Amino acid sequence: MIEFEQPLSPEGIARRERILSLAKCAARSRSRKRRALPVVTTLLLLITSLVVFRIRPSRVNPDSTSSSPHNAADQIAKERIPTDPTNADRLSDLPSPKRQIVSYDKLLQSITNAGQPAGLVQMDGKNDLLPDTENQ
Repeated sequence: MIEFEQPLSPEGIARRERILSLAKCAARSRSRKRRALPVVTTLLLLITSLVVFRIRPSRVNPDSTSSSPHNAADQIAKERIPTDPTNADRLSDLPSPKRQIVSYDKLLQSITNAGQPAGLVQMDGKNDLLPDTENQ
């Protein structure tokens, strides 16, 4: 405390005592508020969660009990479905290839008509088609 050179008058001492009691009262009030805040917050959270759980509908059917038999609609039905063995052939993306057998002369003629002259070479019993790259 600060010491004054002049002594206080009786009114000054009374005033200082009133200020001191008001300061102590304010300090006690702040201390109570600081201690009460966590308690009040916890109570509010607890009450809010209880209200939310009380209002939210239950997931369990209140009419059914655990000893009651299950309905047939609750069961999953499993059965084998027969399939047509020709489904794969009917639904395949690739059409069946169409082949035409032609003689070597017709093959060379059609290649020449297409603008790509070629020749046929026979070696070791195999026939090879060789394009004519010199005249292009």
